[in-house]
Amino acid sequence: MIVAGKRADLRPTMSARSLVRLALRPRVTLTPRPCATYRSAPSITTSACNYAKGHRKASLASTPTPEAVETHTDFTPPKGSKGHKRVHEDISPTATSEEDEIVNQASHKMDSTLEWFKRELGQMESRVSGRVVPSLLDPVRVKLKDAGGAAVRLDQVSTVGVRDGNVLVVTLFDEVNMKDVEASIINAQIPNMNPQRADTRTLRIVVPKPTMEARQAVVANASRMAEDTKVKIRTSRESGMKELKKLGHAKHSKFADELQKSTDKHTKDIDALVAKLKKSISA
Repeated sequence: MIVAGKRADLRPTMSARSLVRLALRPRVTLTPRPCATYRSAPSITTSACNYAKGHRKASLASTPTPEAVETHTDFTPPKGSKGHKRVHEDISPTATSEEDEIVNQASHKMDSTLEWFKRELGQMESRVSGRVVPSLLDPVRVKLKDAGGAAVRLDQVSTVGVRDGNVLVVTLFDEVNMKDVEASIINAQIPNMNPQRADTRTLRIVVPKPTMEARQAVVANASRMAEDTKVKIRTSRESGMKELKKLGHAKHSKFADELQKSTDKHTKDIDALVAKLKKSISA
């Protein structure tokens, strides 16, 4: 029942048993969780640009310039590797070009000297082998009076052929040069080469079979020529060594060793050619 002027008590009445249960219930204290603070997400576009700029700067800083690559000469192997020593070596492309050029020039001179020696031995072998070939007259140089005394090869003023197996036939292009050609063959001092006139334009040279004395003379001459050729080889080496010393290289440097190896190789080739000639003549 509602009494005027008074607020009615609407709370339900609790029994004594309910009050006891409520008093015996364990009390739980709830602690409020702090609210997480959220920051605004960064702009993706700005972060990407900043990252790209930073990455580009780092790449440029870590990439060596061409000047740095060319002048960097200090290389240190990682620790623990064999021979952990600092090595100083110039790796620029032009560092060894001058030295290589010196070595190549000296080797080229040695090659030319060896080729000349081969040709000379070939002519010697032809003289004592019993074979008659036009190359027997290759050493002849003809001095022409009409050309002011200039020396030319025999095949420039004539043709050389073989007849009957042991006769060289020299046919001149112009009979005016007969005296000059005949004198040049005699002055060449080729053993057993005595020209005889067949007509106004032809010379005949009978080549006799080589004797034992002639063979021995060729071998002795080849041995002397071999020693002279070795001297030329060593001269080429000494010339190269002088140039290397001007550049500050020691006697036992890398390039000096290359020169010595080339010298030894050409010297062995000379000995091998002489041995081959002796074997061919004695056969």
